[in-house]
Amino acid sequence: LTQIQQALTLNPQHLASRLLAARLFTQRNEPLAAMEHVEYIIEQKPGTAEAYVLEAWSLFQLNRRDEAVTVLRDRIREQPDQPVTYPALAAMLRQMNQTDEAIRALRQGWERMPTNRGLFEPLVLTLCETGKVDEAFSLARRFSGDRPDLKSTVYLTELFMRGKIGKNELCRLAG
Repeated sequence: LTQIQQALTLNPQHLASRLLAARLFTQRNEPLAAMEHVEYIIEQKPGTAEAYVLEAWSLFQLNRRDEAVTVLRDRIREQPDQPVTYPALAAMLRQMNQTDEAIRALRQGWERMPTNRGLFEPLVLTLCETGKVDEAFSLARRFSGDRPDLKSTVYLTELFMRGKIGKNELCRLAG
């Protein structure tokens, strides 16, 4: 973080450094520091999907959860082909115990971008975690085909269904 801050001192307009700083501040649960960078990015380059995701996580950390969800839903409406927003929205909804809404958000994204592993895996894992294992397995089987990147998800789902691994192990292995 110190190196990023030094880089921003030299070039405060460098958006990639600001995005990295915002990401690090969000990970460190420093939402106000993250928001400073996010607001600058959005002002300079509106439509930067990851900036909106970080804005939403900052709001979520500030306990402004409904506002965070609204930011992402608005972003999905305006830029539906940005895969980074769907898993973030789903993660927030899950933390708010709105699992069906989380699954709906992931499905919406995955239906738009069916080859995107970043959307497919959270959908399958969320289905498994909520006890919809048969649906998860069916989905994984039907859409993995000969895509090697999806074969591992199918395999993990199959192990889970057969009782060879538990929910915690499934989540750990799936990353």
